[in-house]
Amino acid sequence: TSGLLQIEGNLSFNNCSTKFDGGCLFLNRKSRLLQAAGVMSFSACVSRSGTGGGLAIAQNGRVELSGGKMVFNKCEAKQGGGFKMKTGRLLNVGGNIEITDCHAKVFGGGASISSSELLFDGGSWKFHGCTAGQTGGGLESSGKKEKTFRSGELNFLNCAADKSGGGVHLH
Repeated sequence: TSGLLQIEGNLSFNNCSTKFDGGCLFLNRKSRLLQAAGVMSFSACVSRSGTGGGLAIAQNGRVELSGGKMVFNKCEAKQGGGFKMKTGRLLNVGGNIEITDCHAKVFGGGASISSSELLFDGGSWKFHGCTAGQTGGGLESSGKKEKTFRSGELNFLNCAADKSGGGVHLH
């Protein structure tokens, strides 16, 4: 198991691109991303024909946000303009995510979470001006795994999708 732990400070990815997954950062199978404090930013990152313009988390990944902030700005991908989580677990207990002006050619303009368990218990996620060519302008989430929102703030402002779920598309 590999991963990335951010305890404090700033970690920035700017103007990075790839043909496939993770325009700026790709975490392979069973990888973990833990953020306790600090700022991790992804700006103008592009995945030309894959997923996760800024960040892509592959199968059985685990993301834990207990503090700090992740910022995605003007990132693009086929799926998950800001970030894409394929399968695994995302736990937000105090972290903040801001996704602004990100775009997906197909779905999940801001973010796409597939077949992953999601527990949101504090913190905030803000999707502003995100768009998708088909569904889930702000957020697209699919699969049979449980999605639980206990507390915190989810904000969708000026997000749009060409087919359905301008803010959120759950299926």
